[in-house]
Amino acid sequence: MGAVVVTYNIPGVAKGLKLNSEDVANIYLGKITMWNDPKIADDNKGIALPAKPIIVVHRSDGSGTTSIFTDYLTGVNAEWAQKVGKGGSVKWPVGLGGKGNEGVAGQVKTTPYTIGYVELAYAASAGPRSRSTASPTWGSPAPGSGLIYPHDPFKGAPLCQTADLMLLRMSLVLG
Repeated sequence: MGAVVVTYNIPGVAKGLKLNSEDVANIYLGKITMWNDPKIADDNKGIALPAKPIIVVHRSDGSGTTSIFTDYLTGVNAEWAQKVGKGGSVKWPVGLGGKGNEGVAGQVKTTPYTIGYVELAYAASAGPRSRSTASPTWGSPAPGSGLIYPHDPFKGAPLCQTADLMLLRMSLVLG
């Protein structure tokens, strides 16, 4: 198992977009459904967010990638923990399924207004706009690059650990 990254495709957003961990969980719960939702907009003053639905993409097959991602969501959101939980295969509340990392990355890369998660090793070679949530030493991405890097308001306090990946309590910053 390797690091898991969140990747997205939002045309027209020329500047970095911030999503906190709770908002990522609520997107995957289907509670935040629009890119210009006030919860996202409050963290992104000065960015013209599109009034477009968020298209959630997840793995359709059981995987370690899903296990890591759902373990993280379980740790940051009590409703996720109660309704969905963690594991290699879960009953997703919303979204489109893609087979394997290739399927998720392909849907995100070719479909505007999507958000998904894939293994870092695949994201680096496949080229969707993404960045690991596990490396707090990475620098800021170029504006509009679509890279994700951690912003850790809790000074790196560990939230959970799965295999070789330690996820941090953080906000995800989408650039």
